[in-house]
Amino acid sequence: MSPRSKKTVRLFLKKTVIYFVICLLIATAVIGSIIIWTFEVKLQRWPMMIFSAPTTIKEGNNLEDIQLTTRLARLGYLRNDSRDPVVGEWRQTVSELTIFLRYCPFVGNRLIEGPVTISLDDDTIKSIRLMRSSQDVKSFELEPELLGIVPAKGRSPEMCIPIRLDQVPSLLIDSILLTEDNRFYSHNGIDLISIYRALISNLQAGRYVQGASTITQQLIRMTLLNPEKTLWRKSLEIVLSLGADAIYSKNSILEAYLNRVYLGQFGSIPIIGVSEAARNFFGKSVDQIDVSECALIAAIIRAPNIINPFKHPSRTQARRNMILGLLFKHSKISRDTYEEAISKPVQMFKPGAPSPRVGSFIEMVKQQILKEKTSDNAPRNCVATSMDPALQAELELKLRKLGEAAQQGYAIVANPKSGGILAYVTPTSERWDGSGGDMELFSPMALAPAFTPQQVNDPLYTLASQIISPGTDNRRLAFAEAFKTDRQELVRKIAEVIGAEKVINALGEFNVEAKVVDGQKILIAPMTPLEVVQSYSALANLGSAGVINCRPPTALYNTDQANRPKQIVVSIPPAVLFIINSLIRDHQGLKNMNDGPQKLLMSPSFLFASDHFGLWSIAYHRTAIALIRIPSSSFSTKLARKVTLDILPAPSIDQGRDSTIPPGLVFRKLCAESGLRATSTCPLVNLLPFLSGTQPDEWCTLRHEADHDAKPLEKMWVPPK
Repeated sequence: MSPRSKKTVRLFLKKTVIYFVICLLIATAVIGSIIIWTFEVKLQRWPMMIFSAPTTIKEGNNLEDIQLTTRLARLGYLRNDSRDPVVGEWRQTVSELTIFLRYCPFVGNRLIEGPVTISLDDDTIKSIRLMRSSQDVKSFELEPELLGIVPAKGRSPEMCIPIRLDQVPSLLIDSILLTEDNRFYSHNGIDLISIYRALISNLQAGRYVQGASTITQQLIRMTLLNPEKTLWRKSLEIVLSLGADAIYSKNSILEAYLNRVYLGQFGSIPIIGVSEAARNFFGKSVDQIDVSECALIAAIIRAPNIINPFKHPSRTQARRNMILGLLFKHSKISRDTYEEAISKPVQMFKPGAPSPRVGSFIEMVKQQILKEKTSDNAPRNCVATSMDPALQAELELKLRKLGEAAQQGYAIVANPKSGGILAYVTPTSERWDGSGGDMELFSPMALAPAFTPQQVNDPLYTLASQIISPGTDNRRLAFAEAFKTDRQELVRKIAEVIGAEKVINALGEFNVEAKVVDGQKILIAPMTPLEVVQSYSALANLGSAGVINCRPPTALYNTDQANRPKQIVVSIPPAVLFIINSLIRDHQGLKNMNDGPQKLLMSPSFLFASDHFGLWSIAYHRTAIALIRIPSSSFSTKLARKVTLDILPAPSIDQGRDSTIPPGLVFRKLCAESGLRATSTCPLVNLLPFLSGTQPDEWCTLRHEADHDAKPLEKMWVPPK
């Protein structure tokens, strides 16, 4: 070969080597970038698991009122009266109820786990004792339900809560390594010895009977590649596994694997990671599971849909026992521990009721979480909300029974004090297409200036004031009766006396936008059902209300003021708002209309209104508000009233300022016929509030012997046809 040819060959080889090195460097950089992006970005994306509010169980509660057994059944707790309860079970005797609470992600934020004994007096809770600490407490929190899951970017919905490697029991790690990759800490991402053994076994069997994937390979496959068995996929898997092992420590890879391994289904949702497996299978945190449960989780990994402890407990038990044998063989457990563990049956925590359909609510939670900072004390991908799942399920059932018109409507139950939404049903379209701009709907707020003193203790009207009837006969009626007869006309007459601007300003206090059109008519801007609930919350809670939200209970927040529920406050005196609430008080809910002021404080107010788009039905008291919006003007008002009052939670105000009558009020029992102070001969008596100094002091002088069949004025308003 000539010198020139040799030079050409050397140059070619040199360029080839350079190009090869460059390609190798590029490939290495690409592989490294993919691996780093996987570990630092993709593997750090977690689903957002949306939970309901925990249920507070406290002394004095009635078991039926708080629906304790229903809530336990929804959570999947089983009743077992034959022995002491284990995790996920409860037992009741005549005088005692014991619940063995399971672990939930919010344990530590006022939530507990372990056995709780409740002493009963009939069905009323007399005392509560935490058995692990032998501590008597006034209340405890029952775990929340899972409402739904907002999946991580690029993934489908899955149950997954990440944990650190040091939180995983060493026996669980040993169980997994012995069965999945017993040379994990000695190979470089792939195990050549296992590959050789698998190849021989598969050739001898003439089919695929044994795999040789390491934990690193499994992690790469489940996060980056598809599961199809092709040579190209296997080659990529090997290359990426070698790269991952070169870049990251064994512990980092193992931790990622334990958080991402697929372990079957809980209902229709995949269970990802050993932490979720421990919580859903055994009702425990992963650091509490025993050796038998460690072996069972390791047993499922090989084939979660075949070795299924719910469907095939005997098959699962056989593989679990094999793993227990490996642990004993490698001196990880003693003989006594082995014999005790192998004798245990496979017992799994059973799924509870299906999650309520709350897609619109979950979307609301998602948008709110994006705007707010979550508590540092709570798991980063678990969010507690304000929803009551038992109430939500009851609301959905009642609306279904009302027919198609109701199913196309809105139904909302909220806590006016905190603003938390307790139940939320939207139509199929989840789109608001009504106006909500009818004056009739907001007439109670519009009347606030009429009861607010222009001077000290000098309001323009009281509930007993005589006023010209809105009708054409010019009869003089008590203010409350005129409101029931035609409230829109009454508001118009009040606006003439005090000025429309004051009415509009009063509406503005409740976040209701209004303006005067045609020189006299007050027009309300369109409002959604949630905005209507917000306005009425301030009225229900006598001047202050939480901003309507889906926040968790305050107890699950940290101490940051920024994370506390925001409040709106109106300047109208609470005493005036109490009088307005009394104007629409639902006295049909009172057993005795002569009950004292405290009964009036807790009895609900009810208002029905209609517009061109359908009807509104609202009921509320100090601790809850319920709204139903049905897009049908022909719907039964009687039925709407019944359902609205049925879904309104029972009042439950603790002792404190919320349980007191606002200052500045005086109560009088008035004769329904004369409007004067009632005597013992008055058959129809109304208990009405007055601002101090405006109450009537004259006694009724009418003889009522012939009037015992008279009807009370305080009856529900029925709209004119």
